[in-house]
Amino acid sequence: MAMSYDFGPNGNPVIRLLDEKGQARTVLSAGVLTVIGEKAGASATLLADSLQFDATGPSSVTARLSGEKEGGELWLMGNGGNVFLRSNPPVIELSDDAGFLADLGRTILTVTGTGETRQRSAASLVFSSKDGKVLWSAP
Repeated sequence: MAMSYDFGPNGNPVIRLLDEKGQARTVLSAGVLTVIGEKAGASATLLADSLQFDATGPSSVTARLSGEKEGGELWLMGNGGNVFLRSNPPVIELSDDAGFLADLGRTILTVTGTGETRQRSAASLVFSSKDGKVLWSAP
């Protein structure tokens, strides 16, 4: 067992449980619990408001599940793109590393020129460019 003072500019006390080789297997910090798998880079982290799974390597991927009073969110982040699902308002968002987006669900759009915002219905589909401009939408 080892204790250090790190994580961020202000620091937090951290307790690390080490295996026989000195590798951290469990890390406990203020509001954070991380369990690290046998394979390097595989971990599960319990944060104050979410649960995150990480697997690094050639196909690095992160999955984060968070819950709030208003609804939950699921993020799948990996090499090449992301998938984001939210329950309130209901929306599914796909994005690639170039910044292009596809939103299915209750998306909020800003009208160019007026700055007015409009919320689309759950039956809407919106494709956006990397600079945030709408390329296509329906209905």
